[in-house]
Amino acid sequence: MIRIKQLSFVEKRGLGGIKVADYIIGGRTLHEIFKGANGVSPFGWVSISSQIEMIDCLILHRRSPLPSRLVPLLVCEECGDLGCGAFCARVTENDGLVHWTDFASANDYETKTYSVTGPSRISFKADEYRATLLSVLENRKPI
Repeated sequence: MIRIKQLSFVEKRGLGGIKVADYIIGGRTLHEIFKGANGVSPFGWVSISSQIEMIDCLILHRRSPLPSRLVPLLVCEECGDLGCGAFCARVTENDGLVHWTDFASANDYETKTYSVTGPSRISFKADEYRATLLSVLENRKPI
């Protein structure tokens, strides 16, 4: 049986006081779910074009920029650069569900990934998932 989680975001303060839209999945942050996950959500503080690119990858409208084809979920807290490494997942959709699987740390200069300990899959209702992600961009500006 697939357990369906709900995705939402909450504002938090990152390094240097930046405002970040942090993922909440089934009431827990990614850092609570994956103890080894490093970085912060790119939403709310990186350039608008970078936020749009990440959301397009998460809703499967664009291929991941990483050689591994995993989609970045968390990026470097200091600069947002994928070369510093990112916490990622494979994103797929079928039967009205979006699945995050193959969680790993990856970067933009090698195909090698570094697996992390945690659940093997997180699933969301596709329509709710897309609506939540697109709502992050409603104002088209950092939070």
